[in-house]
Amino acid sequence: MDNNNIKENFKGWDLYSLSKLGNIFYSKFINDNYVELKSVSLHPGVVNSEFFSVKRSEKGLFKCLKVIFYPFMWLFFKDSYMGAQTQLHCAYMDYEEMNSGDYYSDCKVEKVSDFVENRENRNLFMEYVKKMVVKNWQGDLPQEIKEHLNNNNNNKEDNDYNNNDNNSNEDLNK
Repeated sequence: MDNNNIKENFKGWDLYSLSKLGNIFYSKFINDNYVELKSVSLHPGVVNSEFFSVKRSEKGLFKCLKVIFYPFMWLFFKDSYMGAQTQLHCAYMDYEEMNSGDYYSDCKVEKVSDFVENRENRNLFMEYVKKMVVKNWQGDLPQEIKEHLNNNNNNKEDNDYNNNDNNSNEDLNK
């Protein structure tokens, strides 16, 4: 799968959903590989924010749906203040109480799917992201990033993150 394949096969909400999945995978990747760091992911809830006022919402069916559903959005969606509460909760929680890799929603830890808990899935995703960064970066990668990517590739036997079987790596190239 390459960047063009993503653009052709994934649109709108699919890409948005993949980006949210990526946030959870990345937080768990940090937990799996960098014991000195803590990282959590979160879902602020469905927030009536500027997200719904982008240009695509001014056209066709989406505009019509926006007009119909706006009263429901106002009644049932969180406002920006309430949408920020989980982010603030995570930012201000005691560092020792925070469990790296956790997923928060409504200021509490939520269970994620078995797909997300599967370390091989996370590793495949991170390998794919790494390839896309290298492939699509405009200009030269900063030296620190080049060194980090090279170190990960050169130390495969020392880094559990890179200990994927060959079949997993072949899946990334499809």
